[in-house]
Amino acid sequence: MLTEVVKYSVVNNNIYFPSDYLELESKFKGDTQAGAIGSDIKTTDDKVVDTGAVMSFEIVDLIQFGVKNTNPQEQLQKAYDSAVFNYLQSQSSEKITTQITDINSELYQKLKESKIEEQFGIKVNSVSLLRPTFTKIALDALAEKQAIQAKSEGELNAAKNRAAAIETIAQAQKNQADILKNVPQEQLDFNAKLALYDTLKGNQNVIWVIPSGQPVVLTK
Repeated sequence: MLTEVVKYSVVNNNIYFPSDYLELESKFKGDTQAGAIGSDIKTTDDKVVDTGAVMSFEIVDLIQFGVKNTNPQEQLQKAYDSAVFNYLQSQSSEKITTQITDINSELYQKLKESKIEEQFGIKVNSVSLLRPTFTKIALDALAEKQAIQAKSEGELNAAKNRAAAIETIAQAQKNQADILKNVPQEQLDFNAKLALYDTLKGNQNVIWVIPSGQPVVLTK
């Protein structure tokens, strides 16, 4: 009788996401960047990351695993694929590609909190993300975005520099106006005449007109 079977434990079973991961990997050993080695994950920042994941588990309840589930391996694969896919889609591309240890830990915890162990009579031992990388389309889009950002930043810096120059000139004019507020009008008129004389004195085309036959006298 099956009820007399106490418990069996099969150690180090592995199940992959996606289910054809190993087949895909073998096809692209020469150039893993050229083709998919896992599944395309659209992340929260609208990028696409190509990755897979492997779960190591033990079967701790053979009746639950092989009797209460009519096709346990296929059913477990689908449940695992769904859990991994949903979790990875809720993360950013930067986190998936740079914080792999954190991803592994969080994904492991998600599986522990799910009903997958109870449903299939297994114990999840570990989960490992497999070589996450941006897809070629995502890399091209990222390069284009970075180029646009660099151009925008350059234009923004140029605009800031122009604004700073205008502000400097305006401040200098304001300072000059503040200085001139306390200068007598007679002094300002004299300075204006002197500046005009200095500008024109070397120009032979200038005709000097002396009003009423009197010499032009610049007095301070």
